[in-house]
Parts: sequence; structure tokens; C-alpha cells
Amino acid sequence: VTKIDPDSKHVYGANFEIPYDKLLIATGARPLVPNWPGRTLAGIHTIKTIPDTEVLLADLKGEIKNVVIVGGGYIGLEMAENLALTGKNVTIVEANAQLAAIFDQEMGEIIHQEAERKGVTLRLKEEVKGFEGTDRVQAVVTSSATVPAELVIIAIGVVPNTTFLEGQPFHRHENSALKVNAYMETNLPDIYAAGDCATQYHRIKKMDDYIPLGTHANKQGRLAGLNMVGKRRAFAGVVGTSIIKFFDLSLGRTG
Repeated sequence: VTKIDPDSKHVYGANFEIPYDKLLIATGARPLVPNWPGRTLAGIHTIKTIPDTEVLLADLKGEIKNVVIVGGGYIGLEMAENLALTGKNVTIVEANAQLAAIFDQEMGEIIHQEAERKGVTLRLKEEVKGFEGTDRVQAVVTSSATVPAELVIIAIGVVPNTTFLEGQPFHRHENSALKVNAYMETNLPDIYAAGDCATQYHRIKKMDDYIPLGTHANKQGRLAGLNMVGKRRAFAGVVGTSIIKFFDLSLGRTG
């Protein structure tokens, strides 16, 4: 889809036009990849879909010894754990002062200790400047060093897939996610949104937030479907809960 016309209630693509009575936008999110030099070199991956993982697994069958993971959030930590357990030399480059910034500093220290105990090298407070290599990546250039790498995973977050709606009068979150009410309705008549392209109401903060998790997307999608066929049912919102396993640690937070 390349365009939506809320007035005539039509959806347009490169070679199609479809009318609608009710419309659900469920386009999800995509991995954030800044405009770093060398970002298109072979061996640089993002992880969002099953095909992404299949491509990564195929690449790992090659002569891969040194892996650099850019980003120390959920995906970065899970990738670091799995790749370290396969015997790779794993380095995490994180711009912040700690991994998993969703946790308090005291818990962050526990995560750092576990990473180091398992042989994962941490490069904190370092920003990626680009990648070196001819056809395939050979190193990650940071603000402090050049780190050898035959494989790189970029996991610094996601952005909502809403760029095709530019110019439309949707109410949006600061990151361009579509704002929805408790019934998954946008501010435009008969247009709904759910999942990683939409906001979620945070019951603790008492405001719209953006927490792109599969659990939230599943609930929002189900409720959007009910509301679109006239079975009114409200989404109660989220409370900021997330849980992750990292080697021998199980970590959880809420609020």
C-alpha cells in the first residue's frame, strides 16, 4: 500500500485500488539502521522476522569467529547469549553506560557481571561510526576503536512502519506511531491501528506510550477485529512488564 484516501475510503497500491468500510493498519515496525558508512556490506544483519533469522543461520555456517552486536537491549542480549554458546567471540557495543537500559543501574551491574563471566566483551559508552570491509564486513568502527568482526547484528530498536501515511492528518506519537483510543480507533473515521505501528495506553503513566511487544500486538489485533465488526470491547492498556533470560539470569520489570 502506498496511499490511503480517508475521504473516498480507498486504499491504493502500485497497481491496485481497494475500497473499504473499515480499515485496519497493522504494518508493524522495522529495525532501525542509521545511515552508517558500510551498512550495506555482506555479513551485517538485523533480526525482526523468521526469514531474517534463516539468513543469519545460513551466514553463520561460514568462517565466522568474531561477532559484534550493536545494541544491548532485549534482542542484543539474546543474540549475545546464543552466539556465545556456539563458541563465537562476541562483543556488544552499546552507546549507553549500561546494557538493558530498561532496568535500574543496580540490575544493570548484575547483567554486566554475567556477560563478562560468560566471556562476552562489553564496549559501553561507545558509538558506532561505520563499518569497514570490501564486499563483506571486516570491522566495526566506533568512537573509541576499530573492532574486528566477520558478522554484525544491529539491534538498536525499531521504528513504526507508517511512512506511507505521510501527509495524512493522523494523530501520532513522537516516533510517528499512530495514536489510538481504547477501541483501537485512530482519529480518522473507520480507520483502526494495532500492534507495533500503534501506541499503547500505559496504565501506570496514565498516557499513551510505545512499547512494541508481541503480547501487546496480539491483544490489540484481536480487539481491533472485534470492534471493527461492532462488538465493542476496550483495551485495558499495559503496565510496562517485560521479562528476559540472559545466560543464568532471569530478569523482569514492571511499571
